[in-house]
Order: sequence, then structure tokens, then C-alpha cells
Amino acid sequence: DNPHSRFRHYVLQPLTQAQMKLPAEQRHGLNQTTTSSPNDPLFQSKLQENPNPYKYCVLPIVGFHQLLRRVKMQDEKLAEQHSVLQRLEGEVNRMREFQTV
Repeated sequence: DNPHSRFRHYVLQPLTQAQMKLPAEQRHGLNQTTTSSPNDPLFQSKLQENPNPYKYCVLPIVGFHQLLRRVKMQDEKLAEQHSVLQRLEGEVNRMREFQTV
């Protein structure tokens, strides 16, 4: 595993409610990991692109295994949100039926 030939990318990770309550200097520390370098231009550009530093931290993805894990996590979250939307749609349809009676 040559670190120079590995896939590397940075993504924005939503913070938990507890992390959002941390002081700004501690929240900023969440962006610093062993695989991120403050001098890395890609890391710096992702920090600048962060639309809301209070809600997101920059998370490094190194290697295709981490990328695959991230994709699976996003798919699971999407499936959860889809099921919630389906339940809400069912409730709205029941309310419409009740309203028309």
C-alpha cells in the first residue's frame, strides 16, 4: 500500500448534535485527522467549500475500502429516509381520504 498511489478525497461529514454544541476551536479540531494535513491544498479547498462549519466537518477518505464504506453508509441512510417518506405519504393519503368523507 503505497500512500502516494492511493485514492484520496475529502467529504463533508454532518456533525452530531453533541459535536455541534462544542466550542468552535474544538469543532475545528474535528477536521484534523492523521490522514489530513493543514498544508494539503485539497484539504484547504474542502474547508473553504464547507457551506456551514457549524454543521459539517471535513472527513478524509483514503483508499477504495473507505470510499465503499462511505457509499454503503449513504445507501443505508437513503433507505431509512425513503421509508420515513413512504410512511408520511401513507399518512397524508389516509388524511385525504378522511377529509373527503
